[in-house]
Amino acid sequence: MQTMDSTILKTQEKSLTDTQEKFLDALFGEAQGNPKRAGELAGYSEHSYPKVLRNLKDEIVKRAENYLAIHSAKAATRMVNLLDEDEQLHTLVYEWKQQNKY
Repeated sequence: MQTMDSTILKTQEKSLTDTQEKFLDALFGEAQGNPKRAGELAGYSEHSYPKVLRNLKDEIVKRAENYLAIHSAKAATRMVNLLDEDEQLHTLVYEWKQQNKY
């Protein structure tokens, strides 16, 4: 997964603690959206991530919106390309089966 400068995603209107910032950076970075892993990377205790999620819900939603806006064109293009490749693969398999009486 490509990492991104976390300053692009920052949107908070209230100040966050260093640990909260680490959690958010990890959530959209190394943890790849896994909140339990993001909590571990930020230094939270193993079972505290649900509370962290509740406390940072608004900030997570804002950053997710920014993240999707930044990557939406790339995601849409890749999805269409995958659909086209899948269709081409099915055509090749069909042709192979016809030629080999499979």
